[in-house]
Amino acid sequence: MAAARLPWHYIPVWIVVTTPVLAALAGLAVAGRQVWQGGRARLRTQTDRLDLLLADWLLGPVVIAIVLRSTLYDGWRHLYFVYPALLLWTVRGAWEAARVVRLRRRVWPLAALALALGGPELLRVAYQMARLHPYEHLYFSVLPGAAAERLMERDYCALGFWEGLDWILAHDASAEMIIRASSHHPLYNNLLILPP
Repeated sequence: MAAARLPWHYIPVWIVVTTPVLAALAGLAVAGRQVWQGGRARLRTQTDRLDLLLADWLLGPVVIAIVLRSTLYDGWRHLYFVYPALLLWTVRGAWEAARVVRLRRRVWPLAALALALGGPELLRVAYQMARLHPYEHLYFSVLPGAAAERLMERDYCALGFWEGLDWILAHDASAEMIIRASSHHPLYNNLLILPP
């Protein structure tokens, strides 16, 4: 897929497959519902104005990049500056969920189910991130590894090249080697790091 002709859903798909967005969507939904129910009068409070600012911070750049059909390379790294807003909405969603559970005892079974499903997923993500270190950028939240490798661009900056070349040096004592790569620049740049 050419970087200049990306489909409109390119950025949202990358955000969904690389970040846990469910709690953030819950936080946005709660704030949106509160503003919708309260109308313009609702925006008079400092909390509501902050909610609007955070929603603009998260959604504005994404919508602008989609509408202007911006050229993007390797996922959504050009928009990483919206990630703190995503985290703030995640905290808001988790806080709202905890408040609902605290106030309504009949949703406790649903909360227990959410914890039962979400807890192991958090542990899986933590394990996967630790296992991938120092290549955490290759992590995908909802796609299995084979699907991610087939469908998504990975290691665009070729940060894994050095380790591969180092492994070859450690396991091949030949005086001369022929190494081929799909792209010349990452191979050349990483060869500069290795001993002659």
